Amino acid sequence: MDIENIIKDFDEIIRLCNKGKDNSNNSKELNNVLSSIFSQAHELQKKIPSTQENENLNHIPDLTSYHILLAEDNNVNMMVAEAFMKKTGCKITCAENGLVAVEKYKASLKAGKPFDLIFLDMQMPVMDGFAATKNIRFMESGTPYKTPIIALTGNVLDLEIKKAENLGTNDYITKPFSANILYEKSA
Repeated sequence: MDIENIIKDFDEIIRLCNKGKDNSNNSKELNNVLSSIFSQAHELQKKIPSTQENENLNHIPDLTSYHILLAEDNNVNMMVAEAFMKKTGCKITCAENGLVAVEKYKASLKAGKPFDLIFLDMQMPVMDGFAATKNIRFMESGTPYKTPIIALTGNVLDLEIKKAENLGTNDYITKPFSANILYEKSA
């Protein structure tokens, strides 16, 4: 089911709620919640790159030998990034917060097969990307590994970008991101 259909379904639910004879607080509250969900779904639709943009890709790199760790707490951003990166042929492991990302990275080091690249959201619950970067770089000390970390951020303030760089990120991508920028930073 795509977002357009979800929006149509929510619109129908709202119409039915308005049409109903029961004007109790529960019905009004449901209507308000559904209206809010509709607005959020509409905003999410705007963030997803268009099909035309996807068709105008400069070059999809061959990353079939890559194992990428993608740490992102926003499900829509995670699904979009994962869909774009799957086109490169890479293997993707997802983490919903920085702590899970650090645990997955630690396991990859113990197995002697660290990730080839990490996309790491800087603003996540439980452990943010800054702390996760610091932990990953600490685990790598004394090893031959230094996995490239690309910071994902909705904040383009120089201070935040500099903080991420000082902790050990190699580059950054601002959100919302396109397939082209993910491919460019991955290659």
